[in-house]
Amino acid sequence: MGGRRLVDAVLDVAHGVSDDVLLLNRDRSLEASATRVVADASPLRGPLAGLAAGLEAARHPWCLLLPCDMPHAQQAVVARLWESHATLPAARAITVRADGMSQPFHALYHRDILGDVIDVGLSQRPSLRSLLERLAAQGRHLDIPLESLGAFADGRFL
Repeated sequence: MGGRRLVDAVLDVAHGVSDDVLLLNRDRSLEASATRVVADASPLRGPLAGLAAGLEAARHPWCLLLPCDMPHAQQAVVARLWESHATLPAARAITVRADGMSQPFHALYHRDILGDVIDVGLSQRPSLRSLLERLAAQGRHLDIPLESLGAFADGRFL
């Protein structure tokens, strides 16, 4: 992206909304200034390993999960997701629904679901979608339709 790493564009968004930014990666091979680097949680793998490590290391109760290859992530969308959490106080995952599916990235997750993340990560179906299904069944997942974000989201962030 214009000579910049994709991860740097994503980190700019994260730094714009939080004073506690974590760069989660499998082996700490990526580095970035003003960012804590956290290795994935073992024995989990994939995004759940990163989410578990991030939830455990986070200083705040709510965490924003952004993949490092999402250059169109938008601070305004994050703000709207955050505002919407008041509509379902029990929610512990807040995602955007686009094309009929919950988008597990560019989403907010509460630190108190760490046990759920580990349980799903060790299950027969270890995926973010399985985590969201579990939380939805318990009334702890808020899914915001992309259309309700209006001018804040142009769809490119997916």
